[in-house]
Amino acid sequence: MRILALSTAIPFPPSSGGKLRTFHLLRALSDRHELKLVAFTYGEQPDSPPFPVQVIAVPWESPRLYRQMTNSDPALAQRAADALASSHSEPWCVSWAESAAMSDALRQLAVEPFDLILLEGTPMARFLPELPPEVPKVLDFMDVYTCMALRQSAGKKGEERASAVREAERVRRFEHQAALLCDRCLAVSHAETQAVRDLFGIEQVDTIANGVDTSYFVPGDEEPEFASLLFTGAMSYRPNAEAVQHFANQILPRIVRDLPEAKLHVAGAAPPKEVSALAAPHIAIHGLVPDMRVYHRRASVVVVPLLRGGGTKLKVLEAAAMGKAIVTTSIGAEGLAFRHGQDLIVADQPEEFADAVVGLARDRVLQRMLGASARRIALEYEWNAIGQRLGEVIDSLSVQIAAR
Repeated sequence: MRILALSTAIPFPPSSGGKLRTFHLLRALSDRHELKLVAFTYGEQPDSPPFPVQVIAVPWESPRLYRQMTNSDPALAQRAADALASSHSEPWCVSWAESAAMSDALRQLAVEPFDLILLEGTPMARFLPELPPEVPKVLDFMDVYTCMALRQSAGKKGEERASAVREAERVRRFEHQAALLCDRCLAVSHAETQAVRDLFGIEQVDTIANGVDTSYFVPGDEEPEFASLLFTGAMSYRPNAEAVQHFANQILPRIVRDLPEAKLHVAGAAPPKEVSALAAPHIAIHGLVPDMRVYHRRASVVVVPLLRGGGTKLKVLEAAAMGKAIVTTSIGAEGLAFRHGQDLIVADQPEEFADAVVGLARDRVLQRMLGASARRIALEYEWNAIGQRLGEVIDSLSVQIAAR
């Protein structure tokens, strides 16, 4: 089949969670299908694809209302923010992707004879009106934004809660309509698959998990550094930046109280100034690193103190594949088959999290036990097997289409 894929970013190199998923799913499809990818660039020069796919790069520019929000005129900035928050037809998680250049590119591509269109992520569903209606479409819910918005609203009070509830409903309406306009939807876990069915009343949803390359991420032979803690992830993703700040302010001081040698290493591209400012004797901010495995091998404990977010966390899968001992919040572990106390440790309160890290850092036997068990679970998430599953879904959809 000739498949057109839409993505919020070109996944070459696959330097973040979303890019990793898109990279591996496209790689799997490239074995049997002809692929064309149209995706945003953000001022960088993408690498050449390591598998057959034609790439159309569309430079992203901040939409007009977003530019006005940063205007020096406070009244104009407020009007733009108000418009985006209430008058605009699209929720915040989608409106940032508004792009005349992307719309133009898709209208030009609409004349080509594609057999299937794959939309990688909810934001790309805003371009459904630009796509030929007769071509079957698959929407990959890399994150179910409605679930995240509902969770966000639950933690607020008063007018903040009312505003968050309105936004959650706006997200739900958008994702519901997008799902109805597609022939099949994908979700990253069984829980999110069921959420899509319950929230949007559709049955054509398949679970295509996030994965990990277990031949690339492998346990090392060297002993980790004592009390060396590691957090990984793109720092441009706000939940990652918030998690680092939360750990630095609420958890690390409790750890250092018992382990003066403890040091947190933060590895991930584009740390914002709030994260960079955390650099201190007990915190090293490394930014983009050439090989994350080097930092995993040095770490005695990988920490995942996420407070919000959706989908499943590739940072957990990569640490598990490396055979590392992991302490995570419930949000960090959700949707994955890891068991608390057997494959990793789940702790949601700062004191509880700190105690778990201190205990693990002091116990090399427990580190090895949890790491070995986590590695066994990670093997179930090998990208090759996940790619085969996606191929089966695409094949079944093509059979349904042919029978129409």
